[in-house]
Amino acid sequence: GDLNCEIGKYDESRRWHMESLKIRHDVQEKPGLANSYKSLVQLELAEDNVLAAWEWLNQLLAMMSPDNDQLFLKTDAIMGTLDIFKHTKDHVKALMLVVSLYNDRIFRNYPVDRWEKTIAELQESLGDAYADARANADLETLDSMIEKLRHEYKPTF
Repeated sequence: GDLNCEIGKYDESRRWHMESLKIRHDVQEKPGLANSYKSLVQLELAEDNVLAAWEWLNQLLAMMSPDNDQLFLKTDAIMGTLDIFKHTKDHVKALMLVVSLYNDRIFRNYPVDRWEKTIAELQESLGDAYADARANADLETLDSMIEKLRHEYKPTF
């Protein structure tokens, strides 16, 4: 599915992703389900279906509960939403998301090169507005950003 999406064969990509989603749903394989939802977000964005991408993201968010809020779910939700905000050019919200991931990874002593590159790209896009946006972003955590995804960051496009 991912490869077909990359080469622009969206119908074929959707077919494979939906088949994979069905299997993962049948066996309740949570990391796989999260990956399927995130891949479907990518597919919808490739076809410029932003609202459909949000619907798949909501499926990913629905997997989270007080007894199931594993890091991979939070990360996949943040990354899927980051892709949506980059697609819609909402650079401030994208920065909020990527900085929360970056700071979380620094805290966990994980590699952050990927996030540094994204932050630099957003800094260039935001120009003079970057400093204030970054200061606000540094106050956020993965958990606070997940709450924003559920309540404040609903689509307005």
